[in-house]
Amino acid sequence: MNLNTIESLLLLAGGQPLYYEGALVGAIGISGAGPELDQALAEQANTFLTNL
Repeated sequence: MNLNTIESLLLLAGGQPLYYEGALVGAIGISGAGPELDQALAEQANTFLTNL
């Protein structure tokens, strides 16, 4: 299935899943600075949280 073909689904940059010991425990979402910056900030936040 191609997610781009689901009419009720909106895909945006800036989302990252959060894992702890291999298990999905949450997610982080960043929005407001444009797709490239949103994604970069979400990735940096994910790295920071992973290294706590």
